[in-house]
Amino acid sequence: MAPNRGKRHQPKSRTACLTCRKRKLKCGEERPHCQRCLKAGKMCEGYQMLLIDGAMSVSGRVWTVPPIDGVCISGSASSLLSAFTATADEWQAYRLYTQQISSTLGGPFSLDADLWQRLVLQISRHDAAVRNAIFTLGNFFRHAVQESNNGQMSTCACRRCVQALRSYNRAIAASFAEQSSANVKDDPVALNAALTSCALFICIEFFRKSDRNAIALIDRGCGMLLQSLRQAPQDLQTSRVDPGLWNLFARLRVLSASFGHAGQWQMSPLGNSAPRAIREPLPPLSDRLERARNSLYDILTAALRLRRRCAETLIPMWPSKRTCVVESVHELRHEKNLVVSRLRMWYEHFMGLQTILESAPRESPSSSLPALILYGHFLQTKIYAETSLELSQGRYDQYLSEFQTVIRVAERGLRQSLAGDQKYVQMFSFESCFLGMLYLCTLKCRQPTMRRQLIDLMRLSSEKEGLWHRGESITVASRVMELEEGRSEFIPAIGTLTRTATPLFHDVLCEINYVADGRTLVDVTYVLHQERTAEHEWLAMKETLVVVDR
Repeated sequence: MAPNRGKRHQPKSRTACLTCRKRKLKCGEERPHCQRCLKAGKMCEGYQMLLIDGAMSVSGRVWTVPPIDGVCISGSASSLLSAFTATADEWQAYRLYTQQISSTLGGPFSLDADLWQRLVLQISRHDAAVRNAIFTLGNFFRHAVQESNNGQMSTCACRRCVQALRSYNRAIAASFAEQSSANVKDDPVALNAALTSCALFICIEFFRKSDRNAIALIDRGCGMLLQSLRQAPQDLQTSRVDPGLWNLFARLRVLSASFGHAGQWQMSPLGNSAPRAIREPLPPLSDRLERARNSLYDILTAALRLRRRCAETLIPMWPSKRTCVVESVHELRHEKNLVVSRLRMWYEHFMGLQTILESAPRESPSSSLPALILYGHFLQTKIYAETSLELSQGRYDQYLSEFQTVIRVAERGLRQSLAGDQKYVQMFSFESCFLGMLYLCTLKCRQPTMRRQLIDLMRLSSEKEGLWHRGESITVASRVMELEEGRSEFIPAIGTLTRTATPLFHDVLCEINYVADGRTLVDVTYVLHQERTAEHEWLAMKETLVVVDR
């Protein structure tokens, strides 16, 4: 009789990766990925996180999770699993991100929450750049909560900021090392990791108010996506990138273009077919809101392109180019009609979505707040698209009802967003919510009472919404009011103002703000159009404003 060759019982390994432990196989314990899993075509889930006291050697592991200063958190240490070890400070920063920061970055839209709360944490288990970026955000947020002034975190020498900058330097170094060693364009895993680290870097630059760096990073992320689109087969172009990342960078591209930076991914007009989000059936409510946003951002892309082309065509108006200009105006009018038509189509479908929301037994804030944000962006885009070819500023008086609706929408939305005890929401928002639309409406609404209501609502917005600064927006809008109401004199660089009425600006152009002598400054150019009978049809005045968050 053959001897019993059954497997001998061996104690379970505590250092194997999670995948090998589930499969009950011997693990090679390579970091960050187990080679046995990779050779078998399995996804290595990483290793259980080990907390290391920064003052101890690597072998001195501590399993007690220290409480985060001033923050009550729930959950056990074993609930966070990863392929890395961390110091006590890094652990606290990581836990703060998982428990509070990620939900703040996600905002009211469900797919955003999935991106920041699921995908980022999943990739951080094996990607050093993403992991260290999380440590950076955690320490910067802890600094902002504890300090009254978080405007100059890049030069702050406090313990939190020093730790954050060290982690940020490690994250940047890891990102460059990974992208130079891995073929990002051919490896979907590496591509998603690179885009995720880029998104976190953008968030860090947004938060510490380094907008030039943020815009450069947006351009870099869009460049990676564009390269992937060009090199991947048609049927694999979108499947290679996580949908949350894809939509995130599409919105960031629009945000950057709103500040005059088109970047590598050029703005394109709307095609002849209906937008995907309008064509397809939209079963779940959260998916409908998400697709409505994606569709609206497609139209926003075309509307921004239209505004820029109109400015380039109309403002110079040199006699030698008159024929070319007339041809361009006809093209622009056709493009404008297409954008306005798509906006109207979007609004019809959105009203059906609103009916579903209002007929619900109990209106969910998680659904109504995204709807309010979308409606406000639609109204502001509608005003700017329909007036893109107008030279007379009196045209905006026809939109007083739209401006009043924006005020009502923002009042309701800001009340909802500030209802919970979320100190981070008042301080920072990664996505553009109400601040940008309120600022743009303030520039064109000349009714004094409504204009002041818009500025009052801006004061209730987050201190920073992406590239939008609350202090800068209020400072510029208040200065425009002073000039247009005649409380300050408009002195153009060339030419004179011929009419006796107060100036109404065709456009207000703001450059990226900067810091000098401890003050935040912004260079602003006010562009004014006069009648063609005047000696100078276009006048401009440029000045530097000191940003005050009032």
